[in-house]
Amino acid sequence: MGTSSLSGSVVIMPGPLRQFVTQLFAKQGFPEEDAAIVADHLIEADLRGVYSHGVIRAAEYSKRLKNGLMNPRPNICVLRETAATALMDGDNGSGQVVGVRAMEVAIHKAKQAGVGYVVVRSSNHFGTCAYYAQMAVSHDMIGVVTNAGGRKIMAPWGGVTPLLSNNPFAAALPTDKEFPVVLDMACSVVARGKINHAAKVGLPIPSGWALNRRGEPTTDPREAFEGLIQPVGGYKGYGLAFTIAALAELGAQLSAGESTTSASGSPLPTDSAKHCFQAIDVAAFMDPVEFKARMDSHVERMHASQLARGTERIYVPGEIEWLNRKEKLESGIPVATAVWKELLACSEEVGVEPPLTI
Repeated sequence: MGTSSLSGSVVIMPGPLRQFVTQLFAKQGFPEEDAAIVADHLIEADLRGVYSHGVIRAAEYSKRLKNGLMNPRPNICVLRETAATALMDGDNGSGQVVGVRAMEVAIHKAKQAGVGYVVVRSSNHFGTCAYYAQMAVSHDMIGVVTNAGGRKIMAPWGGVTPLLSNNPFAAALPTDKEFPVVLDMACSVVARGKINHAAKVGLPIPSGWALNRRGEPTTDPREAFEGLIQPVGGYKGYGLAFTIAALAELGAQLSAGESTTSASGSPLPTDSAKHCFQAIDVAAFMDPVEFKARMDSHVERMHASQLARGTERIYVPGEIEWLNRKEKLESGIPVATAVWKELLACSEEVGVEPPLTI
């Protein structure tokens, strides 16, 4: 059983919810454009059914802003660059804002050099990797995004000391179909946000997702939230998480003296994140029309696969999320009651009128 079932929820149409979240962050010091980026990212996650990275994060981000752990007006800058690469400093800004700026740089460089690779240091939680990877698709490019840093929630295989975050990654590939192929996954069995969401809606979690503090399997989301998340595929998931963290060292601080500050000198939280963004111009390798036709053929071949007993349909990566989005644009976004209460508390604190529920 997953946690996408939202019994005990309110439903809000995407437009009003996006406007509400935009105002929520604008009232807390974000430039209007940046507030809109954060809102769009959170609403898109909810539309795709990724509730662990949707508006459930708004109260958390607000708390970080209030405690000085996120900079609402960062000086996002390039520290080093070549024709195809860049090292950027996010100045402890919103991960969504930093991520969009960095992916734009990667896409620009790919247009010039065929590939763009951007590493970011001094950032915050940046939501779903898929959001940025998909930015490349409309340019007939392949987007590849990874993230390291953040809260340590996984132990090395066989251990119980939390030394790794779940270090997610995504790849988005253009097609001629209605939706691109999008793989977005963490190196853990499940994102920690899904466990948090299960706790808020009062659901148990499946066995195999997590361990308690003693390294014992648990189905209690509150125990799991304080414990350890299991790596996907056992030691293989641990190996992936370790490698992504190692690759992100390209974005390590430039010197020991800068280890706790951003480029502008602002203090960094201990879970400061590092991101890697890659844009690959398909035209540097082959005609994009041919590539997309090949991708369509791959998708159709998967769809035509003989079904296992009990299976009704084959999906390719990103297809279920696209179908979720299509449906929720019409029917609205379900927001868990506990999350809605947090949003109402935030709206009252900053003075923003909440959207109507349906």
